[in-house]
Amino acid sequence: MIASVPFAALAAAAGEVDGVEYVVWDGAEPPPRADIELVVLDYRNARLTLDRLPSLRSLAVVQTQTAGVDGIVEHLPEGVSCATPAACTTTRRPSWRWG
Repeated sequence: MIASVPFAALAAAAGEVDGVEYVVWDGAEPPPRADIELVVLDYRNARLTLDRLPSLRSLAVVQTQTAGVDGIVEHLPEGVSCATPAACTTTRRPSWRWG
């Protein structure tokens, strides 16, 4: 899986995960590659990133860094899921919203 994160520090904090390759992309510029499957949104550039998502032909999941998804879900390409950290503080797993 190719996962984009907005900061190299996020990839470093996550550590190595079998089968996952991280790319750093904050959404301010076009994506560095078209085969990204998971995007962690940078809340500073969320709108720019959302506008660029249709160019990601393999995209399956967008992970927000905010609990709310207003203004996000309705901009996801057809079939792309949205995950939020809303339940992370209590259940230690993300909440899922289907787009």
